[in-house]
Amino acid sequence: MDKEAILAASRKENKQRDYAKMEVSSLALKVGGFVGLVVTTALFFFEEYYLEQPLNYGYSLIIFSTAFAAILTRAYRKRSFIDLFLAVICVLPLVRTFQQYLGQF
Repeated sequence: MDKEAILAASRKENKQRDYAKMEVSSLALKVGGFVGLVVTTALFFFEEYYLEQPLNYGYSLIIFSTAFAAILTRAYRKRSFIDLFLAVICVLPLVRTFQQYLGQF
């Protein structure tokens, strides 16, 4: 193959891959998830201690489900047994919190 054919094949292969854009999107998702968890935790403590309302399991459900989804995604992408094990451990409090959440009604 000549040089131009190799360059054309490389351009065609990398046409839809903008690594800088992918990196920014990944960082935005991480920051957004972190901010969501911080706000959820702040609301949880505000309702619990300042307003003195009974425990709202909905906030705990959001926190546990976010952690479970992140760990499960990492386990799927990396094909890591440790991450899969952590996801299984993380699903236990998620299921228990969901049961308690449904018991509030």
